Amino acid sequence: MQGTQRPVRAKIVATLGPASESPEMVRRLIEAGVAVFRLNFSHGGAADHLKRLMAVRSVAAEMARPVAVMGDLCGPKIRVGRVPQAGGIELKAGQDVELRRGIDAAMVEGGTVVLPVTYPELIHEALPGQRVLINDGAVRMLAVERDGDGLRCRVIVGGVVSSGKGINLPDSAISATAITEQDWKNVEWAVEHGLDFLALSFVRRAEEVRELKDRLCGMCPVERYRDDPASAELGCGIPVVAKRSLTPHGIPSTGLRSFPFIARRSAARA
Repeated sequence: MQGTQRPVRAKIVATLGPASESPEMVRRLIEAGVAVFRLNFSHGGAADHLKRLMAVRSVAAEMARPVAVMGDLCGPKIRVGRVPQAGGIELKAGQDVELRRGIDAAMVEGGTVVLPVTYPELIHEALPGQRVLINDGAVRMLAVERDGDGLRCRVIVGGVVSSGKGINLPDSAISATAITEQDWKNVEWAVEHGLDFLALSFVRRAEEVRELKDRLCGMCPVERYRDDPASAELGCGIPVVAKRSLTPHGIPSTGLRSFPFIARRSAARA
């Protein structure tokens, strides 16, 4: 309605990193409307995360602003391995590329680009006809044929691929656990330092969210939520965000189909 100011319900989440971790930048981001700062556990160590957490807590206290901090768990890492070529390897639409397990670095073999992968099971879990996306979908391929330790793919949309770029399999059933051993260490760190939220990546089943919430109930100190029963019901002091990344280049259809069921089962005990 014209002339009526509606309440702002959307929350802005900003990721902290080398370019945004200084107190000055944190202050500017809060002034710009950031409500939640994200610590990406995929990058940096405990010292980096603590430095960023303390910067947010300090600046938020000075500004008397309620600002939350969310720890984003890594989940299983499905990435391209080492690509030694300077600037990466350019893939062009129409060409065939092989993803291969058990090799240390990218190579060209018989005119075909061969890329190493950090998740060996990918070779058998990506079926012919399913999408294989690299670098948040900037490079799009279709799986064509499995051959021993390799998966032959055809490039649909080309681009440059370099070391460590993420691989997304939106149509495939991935057997990797949603919570790795490193994730559990990060959960312990989050509890110890009183983070406000934990984000769980690559969620496919309600049981994955419930496993994290159950473990949190045994880890969170009772004192933290003694005066806030609602927080206890939301994961014993740290609410869990079930995260499923959607990109314009590759919407995970399996995740969308199962989302209503995941949401219902995850909230059943909240």
